[in-house]
Amino acid sequence: GMRARVPFGKRSLTGAIVRVHDEKPTAFEAKDIFSLVDDEPIFDGRLVALARYTALTYVCTLGEALDAALPSAESRGNRLKKRFSAAELSPLELVLTGEQQLAGDAILASRETTLRSHLLFGVTGSGKTEVYVKLIHAVVASGRSALFLVPEISLCSQLHERLSRYFGDAVALYHSGMTPNQRLDSWMRFNSGAAPIAVGTRSAVFMQCPSLGIVIIDEEHDSSYKEHSTPRYSARRIAMQRVRDEGALLVLGSATPSVESMFAAENGVFAMHKLVNRYGGATLPPIEIVKVSAKTPDSLVSTQLKLFTKRAMDGGKQSIYLLNRRGFSPIVLCDSCGEKIQCPDCSISLNFHSNGSLVCHYCGFS
Repeated sequence: GMRARVPFGKRSLTGAIVRVHDEKPTAFEAKDIFSLVDDEPIFDGRLVALARYTALTYVCTLGEALDAALPSAESRGNRLKKRFSAAELSPLELVLTGEQQLAGDAILASRETTLRSHLLFGVTGSGKTEVYVKLIHAVVASGRSALFLVPEISLCSQLHERLSRYFGDAVALYHSGMTPNQRLDSWMRFNSGAAPIAVGTRSAVFMQCPSLGIVIIDEEHDSSYKEHSTPRYSARRIAMQRVRDEGALLVLGSATPSVESMFAAENGVFAMHKLVNRYGGATLPPIEIVKVSAKTPDSLVSTQLKLFTKRAMDGGKQSIYLLNRRGFSPIVLCDSCGEKIQCPDCSISLNFHSNGSLVCHYCGFS
């Protein structure tokens, strides 16, 4: 459960101690370690098992999986702090709507069942975070810990500030924008139980705690939950493995769930809970899909868009145009029938280039 400096040829590398034994090696000569990096254990067999699962699933070594999971800084002095007690938890002052209350109650009730994975499908502004707060409060009150994942560092800081209003210093923050020492301090606080709640990005899925009660993955559809360097893991899948092994709840939340999560919910792998109304009585904005025939650059802006923009400007208001791409057209439609022009070999849309050609970005057909 500790890391050590070890000789590796002429170099000194950091290794993780996953087993202690007295078996003498026969194929090589054993060497002494140089020093211990940690002055106390920072992981146990649960992380080793999770790292083995990661290595097997994503085709990497156990060492690479552990390297991705563990903080990089070295321990300096005793960082252990007094474990948080449920008695320190303040009463939750939070008013929920009927559908929020139903979703939260159903998720908490599943702790006594075998189906403990949930998809919270709520429209934008429906108050999913309020449901998360209720779940975290109940889990921490039962003496267990909560792990909350978000896709971006900026969301991390916002959520940490929001949760701190309810739980004070019981919330630890963990993301790549922090210094190595800050990350290690958060790891140790969560690992010791001093902070029973951890908020972090993708890599926080490996954070250890005395007893994991719930993993919440907000905006679960986001591609940021997938690591693009070795080990190329999906934090969502690692979380699913953790809750199975540790008997915890899993809650995936999104206004636009991934296809995989929707499929899992429709086939009984996840329990689905829907929030169809916006929190506080707010209404969703009207949305109109407009057909645009882009014969000339001027026609890219539809008549309706020009009209509504002028109305906003005349009324002293502002308009925002959101563009998904810049500099080229990823799709070209026939002016007569609306059919999109595709590559005959790859069945994907041809991209329009400034030299007047249509090109397939897969095979090069033009």
